[in-house]
Amino acid sequence: MPSPSHKSALTYRPEIDGLRALAVLAVVAFHADGIVSGGFVGVDVFFVISGFLITSLIVRALEQGTFSLLEFWERRVRRLFPALLVVVIACTIAGFALMVPEHFAEFGQSVVAQGLLISNVYFWRQSGYFETASEFQPLLHTWSLAVEEQFYLAFPFLLLLVFKRGRRLALITITLLSGASLILSGYAAHHDPPAAFFLPHYRIWELGLGAILALMPRTVRLPRVASETIGLVGLALILFPIFSYTANTPFPGWAALPPCAGTALIILSNAHRLNLTGRLLALPPAVFIGKISYSLYLWHWPALVFLNYTVVTGATALQTAMVLVASFVLAGLTWKYIETPFRTGQWLPGRWKFLATMAAACVLTIGVGGISSLKDGLPSRFPPGISGFTPEPHPLAELSGLSQLYENSTLPEVGTPSSENPRGTLLLWGDSHAIAMLPVLDDLGKEYGVTVYVATRPGVAPVPDTWSKRWAPDLANREGDPVIDFIHEQKIDHVLLIARWSIYLFGTEGEDMKYLLSDKQQESKSPADSQAVFLRHMRSRQLSWKENGIQSWAMKEVPSQFRPVPGVLAQATLRGQDPNELARPSDDVEALAERDHPWLSKAMLEDDGKLLDPLPWLRDENGDYPLIKDGQSYYTDSHHLSPYATVLLKPLLIPVFESAAGITPTSPGPSPEDPDPADQ
Repeated sequence: MPSPSHKSALTYRPEIDGLRALAVLAVVAFHADGIVSGGFVGVDVFFVISGFLITSLIVRALEQGTFSLLEFWERRVRRLFPALLVVVIACTIAGFALMVPEHFAEFGQSVVAQGLLISNVYFWRQSGYFETASEFQPLLHTWSLAVEEQFYLAFPFLLLLVFKRGRRLALITITLLSGASLILSGYAAHHDPPAAFFLPHYRIWELGLGAILALMPRTVRLPRVASETIGLVGLALILFPIFSYTANTPFPGWAALPPCAGTALIILSNAHRLNLTGRLLALPPAVFIGKISYSLYLWHWPALVFLNYTVVTGATALQTAMVLVASFVLAGLTWKYIETPFRTGQWLPGRWKFLATMAAACVLTIGVGGISSLKDGLPSRFPPGISGFTPEPHPLAELSGLSQLYENSTLPEVGTPSSENPRGTLLLWGDSHAIAMLPVLDDLGKEYGVTVYVATRPGVAPVPDTWSKRWAPDLANREGDPVIDFIHEQKIDHVLLIARWSIYLFGTEGEDMKYLLSDKQQESKSPADSQAVFLRHMRSRQLSWKENGIQSWAMKEVPSQFRPVPGVLAQATLRGQDPNELARPSDDVEALAERDHPWLSKAMLEDDGKLLDPLPWLRDENGDYPLIKDGQSYYTDSHHLSPYATVLLKPLLIPVFESAAGITPTSPGPSPEDPDPADQ
């Protein structure tokens, strides 16, 4: 059978390759330690280009009466799959050699999802509060390929259906659908950011914009001045987001309009002759990078992932630069020896032979990924004990009481059940850090005869009448606070607040500000805004509780580590390192605590609310905050304590339960670093 048909091929436009170069360089620079903060918009540039080129090809073939779905899909498979399979196989080999079992099992799941063309759905489902860190996901970037693949599967049917009634109807239909997708994306970017980022119906308008360009009347010719102006405006609309957007920009939504519109303007203004922008983009270096852009996109991310995975303490700038150079070399080789021969039909020219080979390779990779996932990451690859650092999930680890409270006005209980006439009651209010403390709180509740009501939800601060963009936008329009109502209805007189306070006051260490607190009076744009909201609501609540005889306690934040600890422990053990040498330095831990302490102290009205400091109980004899002791991990990830570590905080929490049980509370007792009074 002859090579794939080119009778409907388009006139080559070098400036589009230059646009690809701009897009991929932006993405690479973003992933390389955030050299440009908004480089992620390069993916959106790719989407518009793909929508334009794919629609142009289909429309040309439809007009010539030569369109074939089978031929179309064969061309797409030839374009995308061979290079992708090479990268997946390379990642699988590297993962087998380097990844600890837990991470290799999750990698296997991503391989299966990629083979089924749903990696965007997989990573969307993994984007919760406890997701694996992105630096452990070599195939994370394939989410965008999945969006395109889903577009290629569905879009030809739509175009076939409407184009038979004319180009105009096709243009109107796709414009309406794209507009609806844009509106949905704009809403979801603020209310469900993970879905807006990964799912196709929130992204399809970007490909649709390219399709609209392809369906516009081809007789429109812009005057030279207009062409030059539009081209420069288009370039500015792409460059501005690349250098000004950050991880805190609600995206895609309306924020994706500038780079997408800029791409469309450049394509439109260069349709008949190259303007200044087009000539710049058509320079040979830009064109070459554009030609290898797909392979470069495929290689650069897993190369960076495995670099950072191997260098546990973090890659240097020189190491990162060397890996990026290697990515360019691999991209050039892949483009020349894999992409081009397969795309042109030089390799496996027969349609069915090619498709059968790709299908077999895809099934093989899915099988390997499935085995890795089902076999828990193949722990037999390593010496015994390497996979034993991840603590077993505690039965209470998934308890999220706020969801139950919102649904039926009740809260789950731990400790001594309320049906057994406990000595007292205590309400635990907090986020996932509070959930992590449930094992020891359950033990203390049973020991002291206290019912502990659990008002928890991951990522939701225990601050009344507030909400955050990341995890609780559904609370923004709520009237009153159900937790406060529950406290008064149940006549609870002791409240314990536990949370990862820093993310609500300052954002995450990655400068993600989506956890900042807002209220009906103020939508927070900065840490200072959130701090004002925090103090306003916490102080007023403390005053109210004091007037009503309710004693509140708050535990300061536990130390966080640089990376998920179980994986670090396994990696360090494989390399013969002392894992505790990789812990966050004590000076750093204490500096962060000193930053956060004044806010919590002011919120708790100094001495009226009681502050519990976990740091002394988690500090070793050398003044450090270890990752592991006696073979037990202190953490389940980078900042949630393991059940083993929460037991260390038991003496700190005893006064809370003594008070709730009506026993005259003692002080928390000497911490491990305090001298024994008998020795004084």
